[in-house]
Amino acid sequence: MSANGINSISEFLLHAGTEYQVFDLGRRLEPTDSQTFLEIENGSAYAPYPRQQHAWFGIVFWNKNASTQH
Repeated sequence: MSANGINSISEFLLHAGTEYQVFDLGRRLEPTDSQTFLEIENGSAYAPYPRQQHAWFGIVFWNKNASTQH
């Protein structure tokens, strides 16, 4: 982690060493690639399917190095 800290959800997930998939939960359920989500976080792109003028996202994350036994 840098001295500046973590400034976005993408940075948090990357520093945590997780794999993740972002879903746009706006007008329909659509997977969103990581680069597009990063651009939306940075303000350089708009959410593709806003609902009530807001972006709605769901994030599924996992550690692929973790044990598969529970």
